[in-house]
Amino acid sequence: MFREAFDYPLAGESRERLLVGGLLTLGGVIVFLPAIPLQGYFVAVIRSVVAEEADPPAFEDWEALSLDGLKALLVAVPYAIVATVVVAFAVFVLTAGLVAFRTRGGDPTSLAILGIAGLLTLVAAVVFTAATYLYPIALAHFAVEDSVEAAFDLRTVAAIAWNREYAVAWLFVSTVGFVLAAVAGALSLVLVGFFATFYLQVAFVALFARGYERGRESAESRLSDSVHAESSDL
Repeated sequence: MFREAFDYPLAGESRERLLVGGLLTLGGVIVFLPAIPLQGYFVAVIRSVVAEEADPPAFEDWEALSLDGLKALLVAVPYAIVATVVVAFAVFVLTAGLVAFRTRGGDPTSLAILGIAGLLTLVAAVVFTAATYLYPIALAHFAVEDSVEAAFDLRTVAAIAWNREYAVAWLFVSTVGFVLAAVAGALSLVLVGFFATFYLQVAFVALFARGYERGRESAESRLSDSVHAESSDL
């Protein structure tokens, strides 16, 4: 799964794709607007991977890429808001707890406040992780169904999230992938990093798309077995 994902961006006529993608990545950092068709391209990558096409899509229909990019950003906003709000909440609560502990000299009340703050921070961390875990599935579901509403079909998104391959893909990107992305970001100082960043983004999107497809197949299989069992009971 990992080898396929990292080979995927280089399949076919990759030179032009990497050049255009790297330039869009650079442009998106400077003026943001190029990031819109770039997001649309990632949507096209998801569709290509799910359709089991050998080569990544080309940068061709810019109007379609831009429209899909705007839709992808629309999908991202609620998930990003949830993640941002819970992080801000966790920082505020934990800070308030530490201040209370320090100003009250560690009395039982301040200890209780600090304990509650720690518990709420833990809950916030779980919510943040859930939002970042579910978002790639939501984006893939939007891409495949070509419907923004599909991204917020939480029942389907949650069902797909149980797939082992998707979980492994998410964990890989969140750990090893994060380190690789950081290295690529550092190389951006000499421009080559923008092309490396684009390459990694396509590989990560392909990895998520494969995990999404396996998860969807598994979820549909469980639903089919459940319906079959219910009909047998009748």
